Amino acid sequence: MRAALRHRPGLWWLPIRAAFGAFFVHVALSHRELDENGAKGLRGFAASGYPFLKKVPPLTFKWGMVAGESAVAASLLVPGVPAAVGGAALTGFGTGLMGVYARTPMLRRSKLSARPSDLGLSMAKDSWMVAAGLAVLVDALTARPPRD
Repeated sequence: MRAALRHRPGLWWLPIRAAFGAFFVHVALSHRELDENGAKGLRGFAASGYPFLKKVPPLTFKWGMVAGESAVAASLLVPGVPAAVGGAALTGFGTGLMGVYARTPMLRRSKLSARPSDLGLSMAKDSWMVAAGLAVLVDALTARPPRD
């Protein structure tokens, strides 16, 4: 695991870090501006996939999301943060979003289909987030340690 934390992926990782990092900064700043009604909507959407979230007060949920999104952004944009940490953050957050997609039937063409409906298309793209995070994790975990 130490080798994975010291691993520096090639230049292929920089566009992923920049694109997803900027995206997470944008989303965190947008969510930060939500009023109570907006926070209720955000929480309601998340609760469609994770019903236990209905018990979380809307503003508490909003600030939790802002903190999580900011942490993912920092793990991707701050130089010196190990690639494996950024990859794990991207994979974890994306997996949570894919859970909402998988558990919300109106986001898919039919209950048994993985294909997105028009409404679910914006959520289905989160699979790219999971794939990018996993690519970094696989690269870091399978890299051979440098010879001294």
